[in-house]
Amino acid sequence: MLISLREIADEEACRAALAVPIRMEEHAVYVTRLPEAARALAKKKLPCIFLESAGQRESVWGVDLVLMEEPSCPPEADDARREARTEQGGTDAGADINLNGMTGNVCTCMSWRTDDICGQVARHLGDEALMRLWQRHYGLPWTIAQTERLLIRESVMEDLPAFLSMYGEEADNPDVTPFPDNPEEIFYSYVKHQYPLCGYGLWTVVERKSGAVAGRIGVEDDETGGWQMAYLIARRFRRRGYAKEAAAAVLAYARDVLQLPQLKLHTSAGNTASQKLAAGLGFSGNSYTVHSDDCEQRWDFFTIDLTDR
Repeated sequence: MLISLREIADEEACRAALAVPIRMEEHAVYVTRLPEAARALAKKKLPCIFLESAGQRESVWGVDLVLMEEPSCPPEADDARREARTEQGGTDAGADINLNGMTGNVCTCMSWRTDDICGQVARHLGDEALMRLWQRHYGLPWTIAQTERLLIRESVMEDLPAFLSMYGEEADNPDVTPFPDNPEEIFYSYVKHQYPLCGYGLWTVVERKSGAVAGRIGVEDDETGGWQMAYLIARRFRRRGYAKEAAAAVLAYARDVLQLPQLKLHTSAGNTASQKLAAGLGFSGNSYTVHSDDCEQRWDFFTIDLTDR
């Protein structure tokens, strides 16, 4: 599925768009250089990319993406950069644009051709970035990775019953943080805010063959200001290699898309399965002891350098 772009070039086109707005099933996004049109589209919560001209003094808020013009660099320079990335085996120019977190101002290295605005924006962003922009606008989950047997995607509210069952089985597991007492409210807030704001979090693992929720895996902030990988596979899906398959995909995503330099993995000292998994994925380990009023508990933490992979 490709996303089409529709230019709003003047006030008449803006009035027409507001009178008969595009629908979700049309898979389209508006593009405009007019601040007034961008504000009007944002007010109506319509998908919009705003092209901000150099030296513009008016602020535009609420659109899905702002592309900032760099007049010192001609349009051909952006085309050349995109072609160079493709020749080197990379993705298109849109890979330089961070759509993983909250959309916002993005500096470009181009001036806009007035005769081919939509085509230039489409080439600059690329199909995948446009798709993700459209999905984020409508609150649809992004696909993070797809392996031979698994689909890893952003979580949705429909996943909650499976998660509650899965976490309920781990009530005595020191490696698993239980769900809070108000799971619906907390999970709704997480799904609504975590992915758009941060671009990462805990995602849903789906078994492709059955379509069933098989677990959770993802990237979280750790206490030292870095990032850690966390995962939980439901008991009925264990001993199939799903944890390793999903973890390898997440490591690749963290390196290639999130561009994180390092990931950690924490396990309790008795969690030999996770320790073996970490070693098999290339993590190196250390241990530390947590002291509390009534006990001491040893934990192992593993680190992997993603810049060398």
